[in-house]
Amino acid sequence: MRKSHLYNSIIFLPLLFLILLLSYCDLFQGDSDDNTDDGLNWITGTSSSVEKETYYVSVSGDDSSDGKSIDRPLKTLAAALRKIKPGGKILILPGTFYESLGMQNFGSKIDTITIAGFNGLPVIDGGNKKTMGIFATDCINLIFQNLLFRNFTDAGLVVSACDGIIIKDVIVKDNGHAVKLIDWEFEGYGIHVENSKHVLIEGVEAYGNGPHPKKTKDILLGTGINTYGNEDIIIRNNSSHHNTGGGLLIEDSYDVLAEGNILYDNDCDASADEWWDAGLWLDGGKNVTLRNNLCYNNLGAGIEVSDEDRQSPTGYVLENNICRNNYFGIFVWNFGTLDWPDQEVIKLSGNQFSDNLRKDVWIVDWME
Repeated sequence: MRKSHLYNSIIFLPLLFLILLLSYCDLFQGDSDDNTDDGLNWITGTSSSVEKETYYVSVSGDDSSDGKSIDRPLKTLAAALRKIKPGGKILILPGTFYESLGMQNFGSKIDTITIAGFNGLPVIDGGNKKTMGIFATDCINLIFQNLLFRNFTDAGLVVSACDGIIIKDVIVKDNGHAVKLIDWEFEGYGIHVENSKHVLIEGVEAYGNGPHPKKTKDILLGTGINTYGNEDIIIRNNSSHHNTGGGLLIEDSYDVLAEGNILYDNDCDASADEWWDAGLWLDGGKNVTLRNNLCYNNLGAGIEVSDEDRQSPTGYVLENNICRNNYFGIFVWNFGTLDWPDQEVIKLSGNQFSDNLRKDVWIVDWME
C-alpha cells in the first residue's frame, strides 16, 4: 500500500549528499551555472537586509545588467537569486525559463523575499529532463506567487525544512512523470512541502502530475499537492485534478486546516496492488480540520482518513465536505473499529457522502 515514508529532516540533506557523491551525480552544482539535464543549480542566500531591492527577470534580459529596472532585466532567475536580499522581490516577466534551482538559507525572521510573476504568467520548464523547478530548503519567509512549473521529472516546486512559506496562485502541471531521484522516495509531485512550519498553500492548480505512462506493477502513485510532517499549515482554495495518484495528501502533520479545495478526476486506482489513493488523503498527525472540500470523479476514495503507523491521532474535524461519484465517498481505516471512531478522534458535521460508485462510507478496523 502507498505511504510517503519520507526521511527525517535532520538526516535528509547529509544522506542525500552522500548518495549523490557516491553515484557521481551532478545534481548539486554549488553556486555554478554549469547545469546538467537532471541537475539543480544550488544557490545560498544571505541574511543581510541592507539592500531591499526589486530585481526584474526577462527571457530577453542580460545577466550582466543590474536588473533593478524593467528596462534592464536579468536573463535568469539564478542571477536574480544571487542578488536578492531579505525584504526584496524578484519579479519575473512572461516567458519560458529552462532552469532547475536549489535555494538554501534564503530569507530572515524579519523580512520576506517574494518571487513572483509580473505582468503575466512566467513558465519554469524542465523540458521533461530536469528533476525539479525549485527546491527550497532551510529558508525563512518566502513567497512564491503567480508562477507555472511544468515538465519536471520529479516535482515542480519542493519546500523542505522551511519556516514561513506562502505558495499562492501557482500552477503545477505535468510534473513527476518519470522520477529520477528514487533515493528521495519521491513518487512524482506537482508541489511537495515537508517538515516545515507556518505554511500557506492557496489558489494552486495542480494537474497532470504523477507517473506517465501509468505503471501497473510496484506502483507508487504521484500526488498533485503532497504535504508531509508539517506544522501550522493552511491548504485553501486549491484545485487538484487529472493527476496520476491523489489530489492532496496531508500526512503526519499538526495544526492543519484544509478548506475549500476541489479534488476531482484523479486516477487513484492502483488496483494491481488492490489499493487506492484518494482525492484527499489524511494520515497521522493531530488537530487537522477538513472543511468545505469537494471531491468527485476520483478513481479511488473521495476522502481517505487513516492511521497507518498507529500513532493514535486525535483532533480530526470533518465539516461540510462533499464526496460524490468516486469509487468510495470516504474510506476510514486503522482506528480499531468498524464504526466511526470516537469524536475525540474524528468529529463529523454536515458532510455529504453520496452517489459514489461502490460505497459511500467504507470503514476497516485494521489493515496490514
